[in-house]
Amino acid sequence: MKNIIITLVGLFVATIFIIISCSRDDSSPSEINDQFIQAEQEAVFEAVLAKVDDQINKEITMLENYNYNLPPSKSEEAVCNAIIKVETPEISKFPKTITLDFGEGCTDSEGNFRAGKIIVTITGRYWTKGTIRYSKLVDYIYNDLKIAGERHETNKGKNNEGYYVFEVKHSEKIWTTSGEFLAERNWERIRTYNRGMDLSTTSDDEVWVTGSTKVEKPGKELTKEITVPLYRPLTCQHFQSGIIATFVNNEKKSELNYGDYLQGECDNTATWTNGVVTKIITLKTGINYYKIRQ
Repeated sequence: MKNIIITLVGLFVATIFIIISCSRDDSSPSEINDQFIQAEQEAVFEAVLAKVDDQINKEITMLENYNYNLPPSKSEEAVCNAIIKVETPEISKFPKTITLDFGEGCTDSEGNFRAGKIIVTITGRYWTKGTIRYSKLVDYIYNDLKIAGERHETNKGKNNEGYYVFEVKHSEKIWTTSGEFLAERNWERIRTYNRGMDLSTTSDDEVWVTGSTKVEKPGKELTKEITVPLYRPLTCQHFQSGIIATFVNNEKKSELNYGDYLQGECDNTATWTNGVVTKIITLKTGINYYKIRQ
């Protein structure tokens, strides 16, 4: 009789464990923590790669204004400006290869460390419909992140509002500078760019981004989708509004929200939630590293 009771108790405990395990699904504390850490990293990656785009746009716009001749101020490194090299075929104006070289590294006016190269090949003037821009990051370091990757961007012309539309496909691998592998990203996006009224500066420029990516894992299909366009005035360090949602096997698991478009603020925060737990992500800027601040 004692053995029978022990057996029944064991079966009862096992049944309860199975029920709890099934009901938890992917919402266990460890799963939630993993999702949040991933969202933290994604927020950092988005900001750092946006700064790469800003740097490329800034330098190419400057070069186009000078007909691709380097002004005297760009012939030497100052305040962590990249050393710029422009290569043009002898028999045609394009394609041009533009190298932005930060060398062994320097610290910019905001206290951010940059090193390595950004190599850009363009088939025509950037703002001309049909121009393709191919960018490659070589040993590129931004504070405590090392990034290698490629970005293909095609100018699709203007939309009905007069904004430029770019089709962007990019693939990056990201490590810490100490060698820890963090992520591999492969996104397809549409980047809509308003140049504003003053074409000589980016003070009134703004950008919207849409798109998605899929990551295949054993037994899982993870999708990240921009469900509400990411929006950023170029005067802001980070996206001001928009949502990136994460789906696992077509089921929504969490979202990263940069704020509401009409009420969004030019700040350094985003909200992560899985529907039960909500956390605020704060990005540090203007210092010599780029990490999450709780």
